Amino acid sequence: MDKAAVVKFTTEVRAAVDAVAKKHNLKESGWHCNYSDDGVTLKLEFGRIASDGIVMSKEAIAYKHYCEYYGLKPEELGKEFSDYRGARYKITGLADPRSNNIVCAKNLKDGKNWKIHITTVLRALGRTEKEVNDSHWNGKSCDFVNEAEAKVS
Repeated sequence: MDKAAVVKFTTEVRAAVDAVAKKHNLKESGWHCNYSDDGVTLKLEFGRIASDGIVMSKEAIAYKHYCEYYGLKPEELGKEFSDYRGARYKITGLADPRSNNIVCAKNLKDGKNWKIHITTVLRALGRTEKEVNDSHWNGKSCDFVNEAEAKVS
Protein backbone atom coordinates (compact mmCIF):
# COMPACT_ATOMS: atom_id res chain seq x y z
CA MET A 1 0.00 0.00 0.00
CA ASP A 2 1.21 3.50 -0.66
CA LYS A 3 0.89 6.39 1.79
CA ALA A 4 -2.15 7.94 0.10
CA ALA A 5 -4.06 4.64 0.28
CA VAL A 6 -3.12 4.21 3.95
CA VAL A 7 -4.28 7.74 4.79
CA LYS A 8 -7.61 7.13 3.05
CA PHE A 9 -8.05 3.74 4.75
CA THR A 10 -7.17 4.96 8.26
CA THR A 11 -9.46 7.99 7.88
CA GLU A 12 -12.39 5.71 7.04
CA VAL A 13 -11.55 3.22 9.82
CA ARG A 14 -11.23 5.96 12.44
CA ALA A 15 -14.57 7.51 11.39
CA ALA A 16 -16.34 4.15 11.62
CA VAL A 17 -14.75 3.23 14.96
CA ASP A 18 -15.46 6.71 16.38
CA ALA A 19 -19.15 6.24 15.61
CA VAL A 20 -19.20 2.99 17.60
CA ALA A 21 -17.14 4.50 20.43
CA LYS A 22 -19.57 7.42 20.72
CA LYS A 23 -22.41 4.97 21.44
CA HIS A 24 -20.38 3.69 24.40
CA ASN A 25 -19.32 7.11 25.77
CA LEU A 26 -15.75 6.60 24.60
CA LYS A 27 -13.44 8.76 22.53
CA GLU A 28 -10.20 8.00 20.77
CA SER A 29 -7.29 8.98 23.00
CA GLY A 30 -4.41 7.81 20.83
CA TRP A 31 -3.54 5.92 17.70
CA HIS A 32 -0.53 4.54 15.89
CA CYS A 33 -0.19 3.19 12.37
CA ASN A 34 2.44 1.10 10.59
CA TYR A 35 2.16 0.03 6.99
CA SER A 36 4.02 -1.84 4.29
CA ASP A 37 3.28 -2.89 0.74
CA ASP A 38 1.33 -5.84 2.12
CA GLY A 39 -0.86 -4.31 4.82
CA VAL A 40 -1.58 -1.92 7.68
CA THR A 41 -1.31 -2.31 11.45
CA LEU A 42 -3.41 0.07 13.57
CA LYS A 43 -3.33 0.54 17.31
CA LEU A 44 -6.24 2.57 18.67
CA GLU A 45 -6.74 3.64 22.28
CA PHE A 46 -10.02 4.88 23.73
CA GLY A 47 -10.89 6.57 26.98
CA ARG A 48 -14.16 7.16 28.78
CA ILE A 49 -15.53 10.68 28.46
CA ALA A 50 -15.79 12.06 32.00
CA SER A 51 -18.65 14.31 33.13
CA ASP A 52 -16.40 17.37 32.66
CA GLY A 53 -15.74 16.37 29.02
CA ILE A 54 -12.16 15.18 29.62
CA VAL A 55 -11.21 11.99 27.75
CA MET A 56 -9.74 9.63 30.34
CA SER A 57 -6.65 8.54 28.42
CA LYS A 58 -3.79 6.83 30.26
CA GLU A 59 -2.14 10.29 30.49
CA ALA A 60 -5.30 11.82 32.02
CA ILE A 61 -5.51 8.96 34.53
CA ALA A 62 -1.84 9.46 35.44
CA TYR A 63 -2.57 13.18 35.89
CA LYS A 64 -5.48 12.53 38.27
CA HIS A 65 -3.33 10.20 40.38
CA TYR A 66 0.00 12.06 40.41
CA CYS A 67 -0.51 15.74 39.57
CA GLU A 68 0.15 16.86 43.14
CA TYR A 69 3.65 15.34 43.00
CA TYR A 70 4.43 18.06 40.48
CA GLY A 71 2.65 20.96 42.13
CA LEU A 72 -0.41 20.73 39.91
CA LYS A 73 -4.00 20.50 41.11
CA PRO A 74 -6.54 17.85 40.05
CA GLU A 75 -8.96 20.52 38.83
CA GLU A 76 -6.30 21.89 36.44
CA LEU A 77 -6.71 18.93 34.07
CA GLY A 78 -8.33 20.51 31.02
CA LYS A 79 -7.25 24.01 32.01
CA GLU A 80 -5.93 26.32 29.32
CA PHE A 81 -2.68 28.29 29.55
CA SER A 82 -0.30 30.30 27.35
CA ASP A 83 3.40 29.61 27.01
CA TYR A 84 6.07 32.33 26.91
CA ARG A 85 5.53 32.79 23.14
CA GLY A 86 1.78 33.27 23.54
CA ALA A 87 0.73 29.87 22.16
CA ARG A 88 -2.42 28.54 23.86
CA TYR A 89 -2.60 24.99 25.23
CA LYS A 90 -5.00 22.77 27.16
CA ILE A 91 -3.63 20.33 29.76
CA THR A 92 -4.53 16.74 28.80
CA GLY A 93 -2.43 14.64 31.19
CA LEU A 94 0.98 13.56 32.42
CA ALA A 95 3.49 11.67 30.30
CA ASP A 96 6.28 9.31 31.25
CA PRO A 97 8.21 11.02 34.07
CA ARG A 98 11.60 9.98 32.70
CA SER A 99 11.35 12.93 30.36
CA ASN A 100 11.79 16.55 31.40
CA ASN A 101 8.66 17.41 29.44
CA ILE A 102 5.98 15.57 31.39
CA VAL A 103 2.83 17.67 30.96
CA CYS A 104 0.74 16.59 27.99
CA ALA A 105 -1.06 19.49 26.36
CA LYS A 106 -2.99 20.13 23.16
CA ASN A 107 -2.17 23.22 21.12
CA LEU A 108 -5.49 25.03 20.71
CA LYS A 109 -4.55 26.57 17.37
CA ASP A 110 -3.46 23.49 15.41
CA GLY A 111 -4.75 20.63 17.60
CA LYS A 112 -1.32 19.00 17.89
CA ASN A 113 -0.31 17.26 21.11
CA TRP A 114 2.80 18.43 22.93
CA LYS A 115 4.80 17.47 26.01
CA ILE A 116 5.79 20.56 27.97
CA HIS A 117 8.21 21.05 30.85
CA ILE A 118 6.54 21.18 34.26
CA THR A 119 8.14 24.51 35.21
CA THR A 120 6.79 26.16 32.03
CA VAL A 121 3.27 24.98 32.91
CA LEU A 122 3.50 25.97 36.58
CA ARG A 123 4.67 29.47 35.65
CA ALA A 124 1.92 29.80 33.04
CA LEU A 125 -0.64 28.81 35.69
CA GLY A 126 0.56 31.67 37.88
CA ARG A 127 2.70 29.85 40.44
CA THR A 128 5.36 31.89 42.21
CA GLU A 129 9.03 31.02 41.67
CA LYS A 130 9.13 29.58 45.19
CA GLU A 131 6.14 27.33 44.39
CA VAL A 132 7.76 26.30 41.11
CA ASN A 133 11.05 25.44 42.80
CA ASP A 134 9.40 23.72 45.78
CA SER A 135 6.98 21.72 43.65
CA HIS A 136 9.30 20.34 40.99
CA TRP A 137 9.25 16.56 41.52
CA ASN A 138 8.39 17.36 45.16
CA GLY A 139 10.92 14.79 46.40
CA LYS A 140 8.53 11.93 45.66
CA SER A 141 8.99 8.84 43.53
CA CYS A 142 8.12 9.59 39.92
CA ASP A 143 7.76 6.02 38.63
CA PHE A 144 4.00 6.20 38.16
CA VAL A 145 3.37 5.07 34.60
CA ASN A 146 3.23 1.34 35.40
CA GLU A 147 1.23 2.03 38.57
CA ALA A 148 -1.35 4.03 36.57
CA GLU A 149 -1.62 1.28 33.96
CA ALA A 150 -2.02 -1.32 36.71
CA LYS A 151 -4.91 0.65 38.23
CA VAL A 152 -6.66 0.83 34.85
CA SER A 153 -6.36 -2.90 34.14
